[in-house]
Amino acid sequence: MATHGTPAEKNTAHDTPDVRTERRRLLALRTVIRLLVAGCLAAVGVAVWQLPGHPVLAGVYVGLASVCVAGIGVCVTLYLYLRRDGARGAAASEPDA
Repeated sequence: MATHGTPAEKNTAHDTPDVRTERRRLLALRTVIRLLVAGCLAAVGVAVWQLPGHPVLAGVYVGLASVCVAGIGVCVTLYLYLRRDGARGAAASEPDA
């Protein structure tokens, strides 16, 4: 019998669709967090590069970096909340011994 999907999907074949959806949400949030961190670092790098020649433009990039930091804070908070909520749901669904 042929199986389709990535190895990650094959490992979650026994999970319910809700658990898979929750894992995909967490994966998407981790990806967004990584992109925001990369954007923040790039904005800081460009700000430092622009500082000697164009201090106003450097200020714009510092503002962009601060927006990225705020977005990182929101995404990390949401990620931790969803992960904790998912752990509670998994613990509640397990039968007591």
